[in-house]
Amino acid sequence: NYTALSYVWGDANDLTTISTDGRPLRITTSLECALRHLRDTKRALNVWADGICINQQDETEKGRQVQQMGRVYETAAHTVIFLGEGNPAANSLLSIILSHSDDDSPIDDEDRIKALNYILQSPWFYRVWIFQELVLSK
Repeated sequence: NYTALSYVWGDANDLTTISTDGRPLRITTSLECALRHLRDTKRALNVWADGICINQQDETEKGRQVQQMGRVYETAAHTVIFLGEGNPAANSLLSIILSHSDDDSPIDDEDRIKALNYILQSPWFYRVWIFQELVLSK
């Protein structure tokens, strides 16, 4: 039972170090940001993220794992699509969308359009793998 993470790598040279099972691991800062947002202080969360679960130094393993990516997203309990840090207007718009209500909306229509444009400009929407990750996820 795991959560698959769909995110944008960002700059492959912009790295940070995290600890996994007590060992240091270098990952992109965008992945670290996504993991920080996913963190649950009340329970352990099993997350599958390609930048951690696939040995990025081994081209043979990467080739084999890429062929299995569809199954990773199909069998995940759910998938989290991480669009980035966001901004207050975008966060408010997403809250409205998720609640299926626009009653007492804290932002007007012009701000909604700006927020929606901000969300849709996320690099995630321009990734090659987006279709597979989105369609195959539960």
